[in-house]
Amino acid sequence: MKWMLVYIIVQVNQEPIAINAMGIRYTFDSMIECFLKREELGGRLTGRPGHFEMDSQAICMRVSGIGE
Repeated sequence: MKWMLVYIIVQVNQEPIAINAMGIRYTFDSMIECFLKREELGGRLTGRPGHFEMDSQAICMRVSGIGE
């Protein structure tokens, strides 16, 4: 089982955007690894680990068939 860090942005009057925060087809071997990178991403974007601006969020999602 693999995990992907998905970054989501909601913009006014547009469809939400969701991307792999680490790059195309990048996955983690464990949920903990993904959560640690999520904390780091929040810190880089807002200066507060694990926190994101309004209208954005990052989630760790279990995936299959990618990176295996």
